[in-house]
Amino acid sequence: MGVVAADASASRASVSKVYGKNSKVMQNTFGNPDFAFPETVGANAETALKTAVDSGDDVSALRAAMQIAISGNLVSKENYGKGIRLFEELATKLRQPYSQLAVLLEAQMYCSIYNSTPWVFNNRAIPVEPAPENVMEWSRDIFATKVSSLVSASFADVEAARALPLSAISAIIENGEDAEKMGMTVYDFMSMKSADILEPFSGNGRASVIPFGYGSAAGNKKNERSASALLAGILDSDIDWHLQRGESRIAAVMSYYKYENMPWSERKSFAEDCIKRYIDTPYCALFILAGNDYMEEDDDNTMSAESESEQLAKSNRFLKKRYNLIESYLNRFPDCDNAKALRNRLTVLGAEDIAVTLAGRIYPSEKGKVTVSASNVFDFNILVVKLPASYVGKDIRLNSVSGTGTVAGVVPVRFSGEKPVKNQTTIELPALQSGVYVLVPSRSSKLGDVITGTSSRMAVPTFTVSRLTYFRSSDQTTKDGDRLYVSDGRNQKPVSGAKVVFTSRSSKQRTEKTTGEEGYVTVPYGSCDFIVSKGTDRLAGNTWNRGYDKTVSHSQIQGKILTDLSIYRPGDTIGFMGVVYEVKEREMRQLPGTEVKMILCDANYQNAD
Repeated sequence: MGVVAADASASRASVSKVYGKNSKVMQNTFGNPDFAFPETVGANAETALKTAVDSGDDVSALRAAMQIAISGNLVSKENYGKGIRLFEELATKLRQPYSQLAVLLEAQMYCSIYNSTPWVFNNRAIPVEPAPENVMEWSRDIFATKVSSLVSASFADVEAARALPLSAISAIIENGEDAEKMGMTVYDFMSMKSADILEPFSGNGRASVIPFGYGSAAGNKKNERSASALLAGILDSDIDWHLQRGESRIAAVMSYYKYENMPWSERKSFAEDCIKRYIDTPYCALFILAGNDYMEEDDDNTMSAESESEQLAKSNRFLKKRYNLIESYLNRFPDCDNAKALRNRLTVLGAEDIAVTLAGRIYPSEKGKVTVSASNVFDFNILVVKLPASYVGKDIRLNSVSGTGTVAGVVPVRFSGEKPVKNQTTIELPALQSGVYVLVPSRSSKLGDVITGTSSRMAVPTFTVSRLTYFRSSDQTTKDGDRLYVSDGRNQKPVSGAKVVFTSRSSKQRTEKTTGEEGYVTVPYGSCDFIVSKGTDRLAGNTWNRGYDKTVSHSQIQGKILTDLSIYRPGDTIGFMGVVYEVKEREMRQLPGTEVKMILCDANYQNAD
């Protein structure tokens, strides 16, 4: 549910033209604006605005103002001020709650301007007061302060908004049919809209990333906390109002909207609270799905110091708790909202799954260790399947194993328990000869009974039993390129006479080389896959060589600008020096006498000189 085309950066509508027999017929676009012709839309909206204000049609007045703001922005980005002033004026002329919607639309205008180039505004550190007259010179903190102030003002008195059904403003919102049937009001729409407007300034829901150029100033975090607290207060008031009226369905919808717009660190505890609040209503499914994976035992909050078996036991307690919660809820409310999603989650939690992990390299004639993890499977075998040598370094699909490989060993696996449960154990593989193998689960000792789970076409990794190993070394002082050393995996002695076939990933060109007494070959330029072989031993790998390309000469012309100061004030003289140079292979040299065109840009990256 959102405002129809209220964003100043809205995309153009699909082009529709009406032509007469000999000339184009211009129609009034207010009822169906075609933003491919912004001047026409704006002119018609100006007329409609005057008529609406004079007649007291507040909804049409807001709709006309939105069309004027959008069309003006499409004509020129410099027209943003007209839209802002228009909403400011309407906020003084319209009745409540339409005047409050005008204030929210003004806040959205500022939000849209910020979202157009956030990286520019984020990297400015200027005082919040007094704010520059030109909005394009603002910083993120100024936008946050202004937008938060407007949103707060729009909620100063919400009684009229609470009393007005959402259907009263259907002309300026989209996708509101379900909300109208639910009984939502303009107040609920305002609460949801405030979340969209405040989101860029609250820091809610953002992943923890390195803040390149942003986040160092104390004011940044202060404004984030302020916007986040304002939003939480708005949504909490909305939720409490509906709970007091016994409207648990709308309260649950607004609670989930709050969940989606709150910091990640707070979502777990909020989801748990909502489960307790709505568990006896048919409207708890979304919170069960959201908080399902967060559940922990009350008296046991960490697994850091526990053994693997203790961690597995704890994980199974959580699993059963999640499973039982969903199952019991569906038994009480089988036709609840999102019942299908809950049943799908039950299916996933109870699904059969087997994972096999090698503990390390396996050498010929030596037994290897394998970790087997199984969910809801209790009696099966791990088949050790030998594949043709051509599968070295490749995966194979489960449904292709039976027609491709031969069984070289069978290891039984037995677990106990009841669904849902995860089990884990370590098994020992039989001693194997050199070759390429894959481990697959089967209900018997035959390939025809391989357990494929939900996808028989799933690719599983192969592993290679080989005495060979390799490592790479880089020598930056020569033009011979990097070296690939082939050695014996048991004692690291160099292996001479090993064949190494490189295949370029770009050109598919094959290059064959043989190791000498020191056990190495030079690595070709670029990205390559390779296969090492000697006798029955084979090994696959890949490499990327950034060294010299013997066939291509790379040359780039680059430039750097050095200034005498990092910050300049009006009237200062900019002292700068430009350096133009050529980069070829590993050498750089200046290029005297080269003609260079310099462009001076303003803070908005617009050409100034």
